[in-house]
Amino acid sequence: MSNLQIRVLQIIDSLSVGGAEKMAVSFANELVERVGFSGICVTRSDGPLRRQIQPNVACLFLQKKSVFDLRALTRLVAFMRKNQINVLHAHSSSIYTAVLARMLYPCRVVWHDHYGNAEMLSERPTLPLKWVSRWIDYIWSVTPGLWSWSLQTLKRKENSGQYLPNFPQEPPSTSALSLQFQGNPLKRIVCLANLRPQKDHLTLIRAFSDVLKVEPDAHLFLIGRDFEDAYSTQVRRAAESYPNIHIVGVHPNPQEILPAFRIGVLSSRSEGLPLALLEYGMAQLAPVCTSVGHVSAVIPNPDYLVPVEDPARLAERVTFLLKNPEACAVWAQEFHHFIQNHYSRNACLLTVVQKYATWFPAVSN
Repeated sequence: MSNLQIRVLQIIDSLSVGGAEKMAVSFANELVERVGFSGICVTRSDGPLRRQIQPNVACLFLQKKSVFDLRALTRLVAFMRKNQINVLHAHSSSIYTAVLARMLYPCRVVWHDHYGNAEMLSERPTLPLKWVSRWIDYIWSVTPGLWSWSLQTLKRKENSGQYLPNFPQEPPSTSALSLQFQGNPLKRIVCLANLRPQKDHLTLIRAFSDVLKVEPDAHLFLIGRDFEDAYSTQVRRAAESYPNIHIVGVHPNPQEILPAFRIGVLSSRSEGLPLALLEYGMAQLAPVCTSVGHVSAVIPNPDYLVPVEDPARLAERVTFLLKNPEACAVWAQEFHHFIQNHYSRNACLLTVVQKYATWFPAVSN
């Protein structure tokens, strides 16, 4: 049953494949049946995730040229007025656009904080966020640490926000593999992460070189956006000596392809709550990840948490799973059940809609 009084617009800066972008699209899609109006505004650039937006979700593409693009802001306000938007749900840096719009059109503003450098919060720029914080009605943070940061740094009140974990998409009922992957399915390893220094693919490649000494039939697939910068050049050079390492590029819907793999790895130096990890769980992969950000709260078995920049330990854990397929299957199933029980899509959406409803209660007939 939907609350027709709630008319919400998700705001995101792009539709590239990333955690914040996926969540913005997911919220826009999932809220269609729960509220009176659900739309999405993309402030800057289009991307592969556009194909995942449902036809009944209203879309606005601003193509902003600068922070204070008056023409784009005018279009946004006109869209809000036409569709009677009363909630702007801004993801990550799009909060600045949302606050500017609120100055011109009355509405509630919520900020979804997806900041991923959880180990580097002390280096996060604070002055702009402190200024816009006075215009934000509510903050959802994807990790408890991020919410604590808002309480301490932005001086938020306890009742003005909360921790709200990401939720993964449900896997398709039948696997619709759009790519063909080499090697034995039981020996395939995937790292679902854009090619950014934070994700530390270089440590993973060093670890995989040790894995190959024990399991020469193993294959590692790096799936994520290539920004074609100095870091991705480093990754490609490090991988080119190993024919069993495949740099696949971006895929807009990982749930379609993750069933082709057995082990999911993340070798990040810093994370918030990585959506990729939740997607591994939904696809019944056995995860091995660095113990950063909120990862240790998501992985209930500490045996599969490894230190940052420790290729030997990472290789040892991956090799163990490859050599012990029964243990790998048990760990994958345990993790799958944990994600299903603790990172429910319905629970997350209920929390969000209930908060909206405190501002705009349903009207009885």
